[in-house]
Amino acid sequence: MEFYIVLKKLSQVRFVQALLGAFFMFSANVALAQNAGFLQPANDVLEQVKDAVIAISVVVAIIYIVWQVLEVIFDRKTWSDILGKCLVAIALGAAPYIVMQLWELGKSLSL
Repeated sequence: MEFYIVLKKLSQVRFVQALLGAFFMFSANVALAQNAGFLQPANDVLEQVKDAVIAISVVVAIIYIVWQVLEVIFDRKTWSDILGKCLVAIALGAAPYIVMQLWELGKSLSL
């Protein structure tokens, strides 16, 4: 029974060593590829995805605000109800853009 426990601990150590080895093996390649400019197409695609997420969130927020205004026009809600919901919609629509700007600001800081 004791031999099984020792064998199990050795296999866990080997697993961790294998994970660390794979991490360092791939992270060095990524750093070299980034330095050589091979990751530029992937960065372009990620920029397009970020822009799409921002555009979709803004469009959904605008549709939500229009829907809330229509509910007021048809007397289903009051303007005070809609004011709070519209402020939340504006905040949610602007959140991805604000997060992206904060991320860019954080990348530009240096110690």
